[in-house]
Amino acid sequence: VGGLPADLREAVSILIERHRTHGDVPEWRAGRWTEFCKITQELEPLNERLRSLMPQSVATVASPLAVGLVACLIDALEWPDVELPHRIVFGFPVVRLIPLSNLFRPCEQPATISLADFEAGGKGAVERAVAHVARNAKAAIARGERARVAAAYNQSVAEVSQGQARGPLPCSEVERHNFERLHPIPRGAIPKGETGDDWRAIDDAGWSKHNEATGLHETLTCVCADFPGLVCEEVASHFPGGGMPAMFTVGDDISQAYKRIPVKDPRCTLVAVWSPEASAVVFFESFGHNFGLRSSVMVAEASRTCPAGAVRHHC
Repeated sequence: VGGLPADLREAVSILIERHRTHGDVPEWRAGRWTEFCKITQELEPLNERLRSLMPQSVATVASPLAVGLVACLIDALEWPDVELPHRIVFGFPVVRLIPLSNLFRPCEQPATISLADFEAGGKGAVERAVAHVARNAKAAIARGERARVAAAYNQSVAEVSQGQARGPLPCSEVERHNFERLHPIPRGAIPKGETGDDWRAIDDAGWSKHNEATGLHETLTCVCADFPGLVCEEVASHFPGGGMPAMFTVGDDISQAYKRIPVKDPRCTLVAVWSPEASAVVFFESFGHNFGLRSSVMVAEASRTCPAGAVRHHC
């Protein structure tokens, strides 16, 4: 029981007391949620003001977010990650030292190459990425893995339709940018689920050296498999004589969680993928974080933790 966060233990205590005195926990929580939504609407002028400050690439991903609400929650909860609203508005860095959130266990993990070395590697990076992706795609097709190659491209196109990326871009258009500052990340696909019929796009940020150029101040402490048992034990401690209400375990899977977190510079999240339609390598400019970046896990968890904490306190 001692392993549970203090605010979660308090939330359990409040819900148990409500259950005993009124017996209307679902209805009560629904009412609290309605109140929460009303506050969000009242903050819409602030949300709009903050959205107006977003660069276009950030707004494409983050405009649905109520940043003003996040800022107010941070103030009300005395949340330690006070820079979160600023990073939502202007985008999160992908490489170099990722800013401290003050939420997780301190653990210095410096980058293994300097930013200068990473940027110097941009010279010729596009040509190397084209050769690498083309070679891997042709080898996969020769092995009979045409579906895997097609899935990487199709998921990239789907991200465009969802407003999370721009593309497909041919090499000629990519060259119009600051060519030597671009670091394309090769994109592939891995099976998703047990059947092997579904695929997840994955970007090789190790090959592109993005991960080597990323440093972290913190590390995540993962929830252990016994967490549901600890919660049940906490609830049961309020019913020493029996009569504990039925409990159910549900998943909390946020679809495309990384893609919903805006990046500061989309040039750092440019992906290179084989197009079966063009029989050539094309590029997609991703406005959210790639699945494969070292920084993605940390920033996604930091972004999720604040609203989760607010729910514990309010609902």
